[in-house]
Amino acid sequence: MRNCKCIVCGRTLKDGIILEGKLICSRCEKRMLIENNYTDIYKLIKNRIKKHIVPYMKYY
Repeated sequence: MRNCKCIVCGRTLKDGIILEGKLICSRCEKRMLIENNYTDIYKLIKNRIKKHIVPYMKYY
């Protein structure tokens, strides 16, 4: 995963997850899991994921 950037924070990844070919760093992944779904941080993460992943999802 070298020279790849997180779709949430833009940092270069050392580790993380891949969703629909897009990368999310482990820091953002953990932050998303611990935040309450009504906080601004959670909404920001959710919106960035939606922006990068939802348009490319295939529905079968």
